[in-house]
Amino acid sequence: MARDDDMERRLLNWARVRLGESRSSLGYAQAQLGAVRVDGGGWDTPVPIPTSDVEAADTDRAVKALDSRLRRTVEVVYLEPGGIRRKAQQLACSEATVHQRVGEAHRALRAWLSELAAQRRDQRARLAALQRGVAETGTVA
Repeated sequence: MARDDDMERRLLNWARVRLGESRSSLGYAQAQLGAVRVDGGGWDTPVPIPTSDVEAADTDRAVKALDSRLRRTVEVVYLEPGGIRRKAQQLACSEATVHQRVGEAHRALRAWLSELAAQRRDQRARLAALQRGVAETGTVA
């Protein structure tokens, strides 16, 4: 799997928020501490994952935009308990295929989120131009 460290962090954040929402944890994120991370590290491996609801919401929109095969893989890998062997069985594919799909999902999510960031930059630029126009002329164009 061509692992993207930042995307891995985002997806772990997304999973913490999703698991917190789906398990009635009163708004606090939960994690499956018995699960094995997709990169093979244990949960005792130090990985700082500050939970960000806004980032998780953007990631959730991006995951929902994935094709069904990749979306299902991401949901099983990041939300379901168990090791990679169990997850491969759930997805009816090999462990290597799970890793390949996660890498493919990372790339697709990165592209989707980059496009979202570009759209937001464009919106901010248009708003700034509008505000400058109002400040200069005193009227809305």
